[in-house]
Amino acid sequence: MVSAIAHIRGKGRDDKEMIYLNPETVKTLKNYIKICNIGSGALFKSLGNRKSKRLLERTLKRDFEGLLRELNINKTIHGFRHYYITNLLQNFEVSTVRKFNRHKSLDMLIVYDDELDLSEKKEKVFDCFSGLSVT
Repeated sequence: MVSAIAHIRGKGRDDKEMIYLNPETVKTLKNYIKICNIGSGALFKSLGNRKSKRLLERTLKRDFEGLLRELNINKTIHGFRHYYITNLLQNFEVSTVRKFNRHKSLDMLIVYDDELDLSEKKEKVFDCFSGLSVT
């Protein structure tokens, strides 16, 4: 399967940014574009009063999280992002992960990395004191 590149305009940004799409995502988007007969313009448009306008981030968040609740999945969009970044950090260097998550600041990524690092090392820390007894 072939991956693809998309250009998106992210939150609080003026310029379009290039992102890589996984082959399964490409397949799904091609199907969506065909079914919805999208020729140009915004990929995701409002279904409400703003039919010709782009779907707002807050609308997507509300609808997606509502669907998750209906499916009894106790997650948020941010939770999925956190999961994605944490898994990348388990397999790649922070500098590589930064290129695939679009955080403006490395500081935020370091928070994820620190959480992961502490989680992995806590057992070793606990083992250091496992022979102690308090009596």
